Amino acid sequence: MILTYYSPIIFLLNIIGSKDIKYSFLFIGLFGSSLLYHRNRSSIFLFWLDQFFILVTTLYGSSILLYKKIDINVRLILLLLFMINFTFYFYGYMYNCFCHDYELGYFFHMILHYISSLGHLILSIY
Repeated sequence: MILTYYSPIIFLLNIIGSKDIKYSFLFIGLFGSSLLYHRNRSSIFLFWLDQFFILVTTLYGSSILLYKKIDINVRLILLLLFMINFTFYFYGYMYNCFCHDYELGYFFHMILHYISSLGHLILSIY
């Protein structure tokens, strides 16, 4: 559990490293909501607040990926990172593995934070 509490700190790179001010503000919200939720996982409000910032940040990143002129190799890397995150979270939810595994879930959730941060950082500075 301690791993997922401190792993959102990686989102500070997305706040500092982004050239897009909207992206930075979304990551400020995501950083704050993620820290708060991972500190108090019993709060339904914090869960939905975190989900909101995850969704909005993902949609904003997806729109940049769709409309920005990006090299095909970079685009493929970004899609691969997205698919890894999707697998860790949603496939893991369906089959109680990865992020939803009883013993290793926190580790995979931490990796999910790092991979998503890397993908969005690549997208925002490219």
